[in-house]
Parts: sequence; C-alpha cells; structure tokens
Amino acid sequence: MTPESVAYDAAAVTAVMGYTERVKAFLPERWAKASVLISCAIGILYAIALRPTKQDLPGNISSGIMVGLAASGGFAGMKGIVEARRGVAT
Repeated sequence: MTPESVAYDAAAVTAVMGYTERVKAFLPERWAKASVLISCAIGILYAIALRPTKQDLPGNISSGIMVGLAASGGFAGMKGIVEARRGVAT
C-alpha cells in the first residue's frame, strides 16, 4: 500500500458515506439495517472501478470492503456524537 493509495482511500471513505445515504434514501426503511452491506458494496465498486492503484481482484475487493466498513463505522460514530451533543444541549 502506497501513501497515495491511503490518501485516495481516505477520500473515498467520505464519498462512500454520502453515496450510501443517497442509496438508502431510495430503499424501504426496513433495509436501514443493511446499510453496512450497502456501504461495503459501494466500496467494492470504488475499488474495482476507480481506485488508482490497481491490484488483483481479491486485493481490490478486500480494499473495497475496508473502505466500506470504514465509511459505515465513521458514519455511525459521527451520528452518535451528533446525537449525544443534541442530548446535552437540550
């Protein structure tokens, strides 16, 4: 893993967060629990189609899953912080 690929993946995490929320907006509410899977799928698509440092297919898939999981965890963490701050402010 090169420093450039880490920077690209870090930027992709933010994009995957946004795209996951856009996809979830079109899905029924009962699919909200599947947001981790949606995030991982979008991460895999990024890694296969757009990631500048190409690897073999299993390497790209694992990189995409890592990006998707990081995006999912980052979103959940930020959502928890915002909700906690709202609880303190009220």
